[in-house]
Amino acid sequence: MKWKSFFLVAVTVTILGLTAVYVYKNIDAFKRIIDISADQVCVFLILQLISVAINTFMLLVLLPVYGVRVSFPDGLAYSTLNTFLNYISIKGGIVAKGYFMKKIHKFSYTDFAVSMGAMVLMHFMVGGLIGIGVLILIYIIQGNTNIYLFLAFSVVTAIVICFIKLPVVQDKFGGNGNYFLKKLYELWNSWKLFSKNRNVMCVLSFLVFMNFVVYAFRLKYGFHVIYNDVPFLSCLLISIMGVLSTFAALTPASLGIREFVVGTGYSLIDGDMLQAVVVTSLDRAVSMIQVFGFGIISCVYLLKRSGQQ
Repeated sequence: MKWKSFFLVAVTVTILGLTAVYVYKNIDAFKRIIDISADQVCVFLILQLISVAINTFMLLVLLPVYGVRVSFPDGLAYSTLNTFLNYISIKGGIVAKGYFMKKIHKFSYTDFAVSMGAMVLMHFMVGGLIGIGVLILIYIIQGNTNIYLFLAFSVVTAIVICFIKLPVVQDKFGGNGNYFLKKLYELWNSWKLFSKNRNVMCVLSFLVFMNFVVYAFRLKYGFHVIYNDVPFLSCLLISIMGVLSTFAALTPASLGIREFVVGTGYSLIDGDMLQAVVVTSLDRAVSMIQVFGFGIISCVYLLKRSGQQ
């Protein structure tokens, strides 16, 4: 266990170190971030607040499946606290979210963990399908597309669908004594539970899709502000990659990881990697205004709520 912790720390430090070196070597490009106006910051904040609202509604739609109902203020507090603490500690947001949900809403840690895992599966399934669709549209419009991205999205989609559909998951994982396989079985059961509700599945799929769309508009606006206009389909494609990369909990708030993934994805569709990294960094920099503002308020709110139980 110590070696695992040491390895994760080493990976985190390495990623953050490489990120710092990359920024330093391209400091002139990143300086363009500080040139945006107050009006442009406000547009970013509005788009980011829409993303926060979408994440809140996802929680409100998902939790009743597990017998837990939360108010919109509580859901908003959970969403913003999660993002805020992720900037402070790699898993700080999810841990605090689970603690308060158990304290306030009597939602067990096990059910909370598997419900969040089911949402991750939903993001990858919807993201994979949309990614494939976007690449096909790009091919129809432009006459060419990136086969490696197409294969990557296809593999992700196939893995998720196989996991949730194959009966071998139930037959082999359920009675296995291995800790990891047991967790996979719990995740499969969690997915099975809320996938029975077609209305919930449809609404969550739509909200996940809208999450990708809003982040795509944030990136598109960033390109417009700093560089030139970029086709929306290109922004939608890299937005999917950016959102999915946030589940890689290797650095606080996936710092450096999301920027690299978005930049790499943009370069694979013949874009400038540095431009995409700068735009993603701009979006992150502005988002930290509302992340820390709402995060602190949410922390105080949930502490008071938990004290009332």
